[in-house]
Amino acid sequence: MSLRSIAGRLLVMTIALAFAGVSGISLLFAVTLETDRAGAHRLQAATALQDDISDVRATLGEMHAAVLGYLVTGDLNILSPYRDGATALEDAMTRLDGAAADVPLLAAEIPQLEADILAWRTDWADKTINAYHRSDAAYQTSNAVGSGSGLFARIHAQLSELDGLAAAEADAATMAVRQLEASRIVIFVGTGAAIVMFTVALALLLKRSVVEPIQRLVVVAGRVQEGEDVAFPEERSTELGRLSSALELMRLRLTDSNRWAEVRRMDEEAQADEQRVVNDYTELLTYLVDEREVVGAATVAIEQALAPTGLAVHLLNSSQDRAGITLKRGDIVAEDLARHTLDRCPGVRRGSSYLHEDMSRPLAVPCPAVEASQGTMACLPLSSGTERIGAIHVTWDQVTKPRSSAWAVVERVCSQAGLTIANRRLVASLEASANTDPRTRLPNSRSFDVQAERVLASRGNESVGVLMLDLDHFKDLNDRFGHPAGDEALRVFAELLRRSLRPGDVPARYGGEEFAVLLPGADLQAAESVAERIRAGLEATPILLGPGIVAKITVSAGVAVAPSDGTERMALLAAADRALYGAKHGGRNRVVSAAAVDSEGNVAPRDEAVGGNASASQEHAGAA
Repeated sequence: MSLRSIAGRLLVMTIALAFAGVSGISLLFAVTLETDRAGAHRLQAATALQDDISDVRATLGEMHAAVLGYLVTGDLNILSPYRDGATALEDAMTRLDGAAADVPLLAAEIPQLEADILAWRTDWADKTINAYHRSDAAYQTSNAVGSGSGLFARIHAQLSELDGLAAAEADAATMAVRQLEASRIVIFVGTGAAIVMFTVALALLLKRSVVEPIQRLVVVAGRVQEGEDVAFPEERSTELGRLSSALELMRLRLTDSNRWAEVRRMDEEAQADEQRVVNDYTELLTYLVDEREVVGAATVAIEQALAPTGLAVHLLNSSQDRAGITLKRGDIVAEDLARHTLDRCPGVRRGSSYLHEDMSRPLAVPCPAVEASQGTMACLPLSSGTERIGAIHVTWDQVTKPRSSAWAVVERVCSQAGLTIANRRLVASLEASANTDPRTRLPNSRSFDVQAERVLASRGNESVGVLMLDLDHFKDLNDRFGHPAGDEALRVFAELLRRSLRPGDVPARYGGEEFAVLLPGADLQAAESVAERIRAGLEATPILLGPGIVAKITVSAGVAVAPSDGTERMALLAAADRALYGAKHGGRNRVVSAAAVDSEGNVAPRDEAVGGNASASQEHAGAA
């Protein structure tokens, strides 16, 4: 296509634009003219409404005055305006009703006005005139005047409201006409100016944006065809086909060796980056403790290798009955699952990664863990041997084919993540078993000592209470009912401890039938209150040992508080144990504080307690 033909085409476009502008202005004038007529009609109707409302008000006022004059004077000649005004009032209301038809807001008020005027005439004016004429005692002048004035006032208020609406309609119509005239002027001037400016700009751009770029493309294309290595400017026009031909000739001149060397170099760099991801993840695992951190690092590695648009991680809970969402990124749709639902995941069932290349195919294998109806999805199980940990699901909005090397990286990352999480869980389970008493599921003495050391070291100025509790006559219970009965008593008491303590308190089985409780922040009064609650609770708790076999057991408690009874764990435990000894020798089934016993564990009289402390001991009758 020649430059002249392009210039001619642009000229035709310019003429067409000018014609369109003129036509648009003409059409706009016609539309606004019709709108102007409608506005004038609206203004005229509003003005007519105001006139009609004035006629109704004037006629009604004359009629009301005639009735009131008749009531005062009794002269029938005074009623002439009332009788003559009836016809005029009906004519005025007819005109008002017709004029209000074009104004919906007023038209809705006319029926009520007509009803009130009719009520004024029939219910008051006519009845009052007839009654007054008959000298009816039931219609007193004062009452008649008052009720009529009330009706007339309401009608007058309605007429004032209608007059206000009509005035507002007139103002709105006037404003609309003025705005239409102003808008017409602005649009006319703006459209004309825009047409002129666009025509001038189009003429200026003709040479700069079309002719010169095409000339540059033609020159560069010729140089490229001659073998010169020159860059093409970015141009957009119909001559871009010449640029495509030149680029294709340039591509064909590239040697196969250079092209494949570049491909191999990029592939080697990609593989090096993927291997670096594996190495970095492997090194990072040695510093991660929490399994959420392990999963988070694994997802970062997977995103670097595969660049998915969505990712979700399901991990089985400690009960192995539910797989919760641990992490979710992107636009993937996933939620918490039951164990049997996760087991139907293709990757989990196979025990290895599974790639759904195109989820939109009719026979694509579905995965119940993730909603996906298009694009590509991968199921990546997390496991260690036969132990299932969970699964990672990744999705792509478009059909994607991951690189084989990247896929291998992801499989290694998932394998390491599953093995690491399994090891962390095994270690945590072993630590929990080592720190938990198997019969009562309470912390054991070793765990209690560690937590007590930590609480005492960080207590600051706060008090810390320690309880030592011993089940009374526990050996007799074992001898009488057997060791299963003793085990049941231990379990019942452990459950009572859990219910009786605050969050943050630490109960523990310290050995045999002896228990310890750590009460952070508790002073002597609070610690004694907790011990008493435990004592009373056990005393009132029956222990079911078998069908029809119920036993009861009591507990003795010793109370010590830091810092008054010591600031070190061993000192506090010794003080609480001494108080427990005093409770045992004082008759059992009681609470004794360390301040209430001497160094030998004997309960001192209250006035001989340390410092004369009134809360040194609490004794309770009812030994086991």
